Amino acid sequence: MINYLILFYALISSLFGGMLDPFYLPLFLIINCLCILFFSVKSKLPLFFYPLTLIFIFLGILSAWFQPVPESLAKTTTSQLGVSLESVFLAANALLWFGWVLGNPQGEKKRIGIFRTYGWVVASVGMVALICRVQRWPFPFTSPQAYGIFPNTNHMSNWLAIAAILLVGTVYADIRRKNFAPAIFSFLGILAALTCLAANSSRGGLAVFFLGLVLWAVGLATGGPDRRIGILLLAGAALAATVLLFQGARPLERMKKPWMGSATATIPSGSQETEETETLDFRLLLQRDAWDLSADLPWLGTGPGNFRYLFPPYRHRTFSNQSTAIHPESDWLWLVCEFGWPAAILLFGGAVALGRAAGPGRNREGWITRSAGGAAVIAFALHSLVDVPGHRIGTVWPILLVAGLVCARKREEEDQAARPWEVFFFRAGGILLLAGSLAWFWGVAGNRSWPATVAAERAKVAVGTAWKQGDAETALQAAEQGIQAAPYDQVLRFLHGKALLFFEDTEAEAAEEFAIQSRLEPFLLSVPLDQAAAWTEILPDRPELALPAYREALRRALEYQARDGGPERVLEHIIRLSGKSPALRPHILPMIENQSRLISLYLAGLPPQEFHPAVAALLASHPELNDWSEESLARLFAAWARRGETESLQSLLEKNPSWNKASWPVLAQLRAKTGKSREALQLVQEHLAAPSLPENPCPAPQAESRWYRSPRDYGAAFMLAETRRKNGDLTGARVVLEKITERPEAPPYFWWLRSRVEAEEGRDAAAWDSMRKYLEQTVPGWPRI
Repeated sequence: MINYLILFYALISSLFGGMLDPFYLPLFLIINCLCILFFSVKSKLPLFFYPLTLIFIFLGILSAWFQPVPESLAKTTTSQLGVSLESVFLAANALLWFGWVLGNPQGEKKRIGIFRTYGWVVASVGMVALICRVQRWPFPFTSPQAYGIFPNTNHMSNWLAIAAILLVGTVYADIRRKNFAPAIFSFLGILAALTCLAANSSRGGLAVFFLGLVLWAVGLATGGPDRRIGILLLAGAALAATVLLFQGARPLERMKKPWMGSATATIPSGSQETEETETLDFRLLLQRDAWDLSADLPWLGTGPGNFRYLFPPYRHRTFSNQSTAIHPESDWLWLVCEFGWPAAILLFGGAVALGRAAGPGRNREGWITRSAGGAAVIAFALHSLVDVPGHRIGTVWPILLVAGLVCARKREEEDQAARPWEVFFFRAGGILLLAGSLAWFWGVAGNRSWPATVAAERAKVAVGTAWKQGDAETALQAAEQGIQAAPYDQVLRFLHGKALLFFEDTEAEAAEEFAIQSRLEPFLLSVPLDQAAAWTEILPDRPELALPAYREALRRALEYQARDGGPERVLEHIIRLSGKSPALRPHILPMIENQSRLISLYLAGLPPQEFHPAVAALLASHPELNDWSEESLARLFAAWARRGETESLQSLLEKNPSWNKASWPVLAQLRAKTGKSREALQLVQEHLAAPSLPENPCPAPQAESRWYRSPRDYGAAFMLAETRRKNGDLTGARVVLEKITERPEAPPYFWWLRSRVEAEEGRDAAAWDSMRKYLEQTVPGWPRI
């Protein structure tokens, strides 16, 4: 009976624990507690399990109770105890589940059945998910963007990889027992899981699977019934890896590229979030920033569940990636940051002690499946050093199941009954956790203020819904309730501040909320931009209120060199909102003073009636434009030429030869438009080197015949035109070049050659036209006026 319960519960943990809907999690926890309560442990557990479990939970509660309050909130709020206690509650559930599996050991026969059935189900779900993904059908009860039962493809791949390792172990065990039919089905399940891994191309899943195979081979070689099997398994793993990588380009290319982040990083803008991926460099830098956080809070950490809220001020190495890191790309580092070093060392020490007790030197019972399960657990733990496969119940509970079955000590004929106090421990724990799970379910189903994380997310949705309905009062109430649940959430701080602006005389309160948000998230460019948008959209007649936010946005963009647009993004934001708030326009140039690139971008977007007065004022205050870059000057001159008054522009440029490096493209075109094509050509020759030309592409006598036979023989065409030009046959040379330049794919240097021939003929206007086409194709950012 117990073995079926273990299997059933492991499967529904993946189903309920992988889903995004918060309604399913408490249902899963209730089933977990009922299972522990009514089917208590049957065998003794290692004595150290109990004090370690209690001490770990106690340290989690201490960490939650004494969590650091951000300096920006020290005078206005208490810690977000609810968020931390949720994480402690989930950790207690996980430990009790692991202990329950450990206290219900299964013999080799039952363990094979559990691993086999579990692997079959996972492989079947993986294939169904793959078919749904290929056909673009929605997978039942999940998000349309999810792959299978998980919102993230890496979690699905880890799940499949663990199941595949277990199936490999059952294949060997079944063959030794001469159960060939189950072995065949298990082998098909392995192929199905590998097919899903290859199609998904998750390097995390592939790494876990092949690392697990190698570890299992080592286990068989050291303690298995036939050590030669370990050597064969290593060879099989190498062969399978080769076939899997080279069966299609996608997995191979993914392996060649830098590692991409498996976890979700989000970019908040108000209440909206978008996903972003990270490279290996970003992961390493992010983890270094997380180490700084753990060094500042070594004993009790940030408090469970608080990493994403307290980490932003530590992102000194990764600020250029405008994203919110919800974890440090490592489960173990995440544990250290949130619970502190003592709790992490305690958990690691307990795991090592259980692993030693389960090793081949002390417990060789059922070594084939136990070594396969142990390899899966170790591969999962090693992968957790560089990724976060263990931050979802849907992956944690199954791996704890495998770990419990591996570490439990039982022979088929052995039955060591649990001590009475052990039974009481699990039943008392089950009752306490059942009460907490029921309260969790009541809070989710009744839309109450707990659990805190669910209440905070629902508050964000409620604020947006109320605004769409024009109900400012309800929006403000929802934002206040959200802040009570999660006071460290910078998005809720923004929503609360924005909601206050819909009421009279609340500007000071809103500014305080925005200031708190800025201190909670000191690097994100979207934070001051969203604040400025709120001021401008709600109070368009008071642009001075938005100016501090815009100045802060410009400071962040210039100081941190944000990856996604930086200062240009800020300027575009200001210009766009100035359409809704015309009173903002006079403040734009003073805000971007001394930023030549931004000033030129701003002026280039003005209509003629606003452009010329603005340029006149600029030149009156900065006649030499000494601190302007060539790029900014060129943009300004091109915009001026397109808006008229070109005579004054040409006169200005000719009087300032120090601008020639930036102004010559515009000045050359202006001279050509006034009939001074030869002067325009001379100006181009002064600032632009001649193109590289072919060197003796073919013998001159053969050039004409070759070109007639093949009009696309550009080497022969070049040699023929040059030969005619040097022989004084300019008309013949031009005819060749005209025919060649009719072809869109012809090399650009033919336009330069044509311009030179036309200039030698005295056809200056035509020569300039050919030169212009050459410049448009070869000069990056050539200004067309």
